[in-house]
Amino acid sequence: GYDYIWLLDADAMIDPKSKLLHSHLRKIINENLSNFNIAISENDLNGGLPLNCGSIIFKVSQFTANFIDSVIVYAKDKEPNFFMQFPWEQEIINKEEFSKHVKALPMRTINSWWQDTPDTPNLFVWHLMARTNKDREELLKIYNYI
Repeated sequence: GYDYIWLLDADAMIDPKSKLLHSHLRKIINENLSNFNIAISENDLNGGLPLNCGSIIFKVSQFTANFIDSVIVYAKDKEPNFFMQFPWEQEIINKEEFSKHVKALPMRTINSWWQDTPDTPNLFVWHLMARTNKDREELLKIYNYI
C-alpha cells in the first residue's frame, strides 16, 4: 500500500519541467506532516476561503479515514442542499472544526496562483483554475504542453 495519497484537481498538473517529483514530495511530507495527517494548500492570492482543496496530501491512517468520513457526514447532515454542489468539500474543510486538523501549506508548495504560468519561478504545480477550457487549451499550446 501507500503511505500518502496526493489528491490534485483535474485542472492542475505537475510542471513537466519538475524533474525531482519524488524527492520534492518527500521533502514536503517530511517537513510538514510529522504532526499532521493532512496537508492542504492555502488559497492566499487566489482569494476566497483560506484553504484550497485543489491539492491535498493525505497520510494513509485511521485519523484520515475518520476525518474524510466526518466531512461527508457533516455535509449530509448539516448542509444537505450543499452536499452535491461544487466545491462542497472546500466549504466544509474550511470550517474551524475541520481546518484545525490540517496543516496549511504556503500556496505555491503544492498548488499555484490561478494567474501563474510555467514561467513562474520554482513552479511545482500549475493549477489552471478559474479559466475556461478554451483559455486552458490556449495556455497549454503556448507552453508546448499540447
